[in-house]
Amino acid sequence: MRILISLLFLAVMARADWVDRYDQGEHLLLQGRTEDAIREFRSALAERPDHAAILDALGRAELFAGRYRAAKSYLEKASRLGGEKSASPVNLAMACMALGHHRRAEQILRQVLATHPDNPSVLRALAQALYHQGLATQAALILEKLLLSSQALGVRADLAVLYQTLGRKDKALELLLSAVDDSEPGQVRARLLTNLGVLHWKMGSRKESEIALRLALAEAEASVGKQHPDTAWILEQYSEVIRALGRKQEARRLSARAAEIRSALSTQTNDRHFTVDWRESAR
Repeated sequence: MRILISLLFLAVMARADWVDRYDQGEHLLLQGRTEDAIREFRSALAERPDHAAILDALGRAELFAGRYRAAKSYLEKASRLGGEKSASPVNLAMACMALGHHRRAEQILRQVLATHPDNPSVLRALAQALYHQGLATQAALILEKLLLSSQALGVRADLAVLYQTLGRKDKALELLLSAVDDSEPGQVRARLLTNLGVLHWKMGSRKESEIALRLALAEAEASVGKQHPDTAWILEQYSEVIRALGRKQEARRLSARAAEIRSALSTQTNDRHFTVDWRESAR
């Protein structure tokens, strides 16, 4: 009897160990300590290799870290093991888009919409998938409908990008300026500022463009770090503006930094330089 009780006690303690690591990982992820969170999730996964919730959490963390291929692998396995209850189809769709698999992302999202037709995060992700397939008008219709019920930053930001594609620059500028004003410091605002900087340049506002991109770079480095795909993307936009302003040496330095980041992440990203924001993925 004592042996049986001891074995049961050890089993409970072992289970508690991975649960604690999983919970700690979620806590660290919310704090922005992504690599520390990933280490905790991997430790938990070593004890429970087929646990859908751990796989989903690890996939979300890798998504934020910019390692999209690893994220997709974990999220696909989580989906197979646990279905929608233990894994987020939106996260998997975002990972697919980050790797350029936009048609696959669309298929995943339309399956979700079959049972949740009014889910705003799914609809926004679907608009992104359509946009990356060259269907900007269809994507804009989805986001315009969403905007009637939600003034979410992401909806305004995505619609601004679509309006630029469709030649409606004044409307795009209006949306971006309002989104930047309402955003908090971090990855989201860094991306908004980058889009704003690019749009300012297209509209001939050179000084405003440089200021916005400089602020975007600082926001990205502070929020996601100096070796993230978002940071590389901003450096690329910034270097083009600086080069056009005649500061070629500075532009080369910025461009070299971007190339170094791209090279380090080449096996985990894609050529289309898509970026995602983990805060809009589901837990």
